Amino acid sequence: MTQEAESTLVRVPSFKEIPVDMTPNLQERLNGITEVLSRVSKLVTEDLEKAVSAVVGQDKQGSPQDKRPVLAVVPSPAARCHPGGKEGLNAYRCSLTFDPRTANGHLLLSQENRRAEHLTSGPRQVLANEARFDHTWQVLCFQGFSSGQHYWELEVSKPWAYLGVTYEDIPRKEKGKRCMVGMNELSWSLQLDEQQLSAWHGGHREILPGHPRHKRLGLLLDYEAGTLTYYGDGATRLHAFHCAFTQTLFPACWIGEGVCVTLCST
Repeated sequence: MTQEAESTLVRVPSFKEIPVDMTPNLQERLNGITEVLSRVSKLVTEDLEKAVSAVVGQDKQGSPQDKRPVLAVVPSPAARCHPGGKEGLNAYRCSLTFDPRTANGHLLLSQENRRAEHLTSGPRQVLANEARFDHTWQVLCFQGFSSGQHYWELEVSKPWAYLGVTYEDIPRKEKGKRCMVGMNELSWSLQLDEQQLSAWHGGHREILPGHPRHKRLGLLLDYEAGTLTYYGDGATRLHAFHCAFTQTLFPACWIGEGVCVTLCST
């Protein structure tokens, strides 16, 4: 046989020599995903450690009165999927009342402490109380939440209010904005005014799209998922905060002059 003929010969393997096991190695595929998740977790942890170190360093330079708890604010990718629409939100509805001990002297409570009105005639004479907001037009609710899912609605007579939640340690005796809900790292709020909606936390503002004239606002708190979600008239989703909550949260309202805020029972 010539050399040219030999070069064209192709050996065909038998079926026994051909691998037929095509099952993918699941562990090898998962290893890549696990590695990515581990890297993301490491980056988040490093960022939190840097933030905590920076705040602790600032506190060491300040006076003991300036020291405040360090709160981790992180996204919550595992937030629950709640039932949609009005009926779904009502599954988490709770009953709230305002706490008279906290109400600023400009605020008059009525309707069994479900309605708070900012008097245009000036402040009332109120008893001194360590829980009261002395200089801030604000009131908290009696009820606080440290677990579970809770939904409540408020009617606002006109758009000049801050509605949200706060930890119990929020400042109450100072003058200035730091006592207002959303203006410190202890609280979160949605601001309604004539021009726009704004979300506030730690004194930082995020202007939101959409019109500000919602007469009824709904708030859904999911403590374990770390979410506080706002809904406008007709259960329209307006905004959501994501945070790792660490203390009991109390619903809070800052109420502008001549404004009434009512806790809805239905």
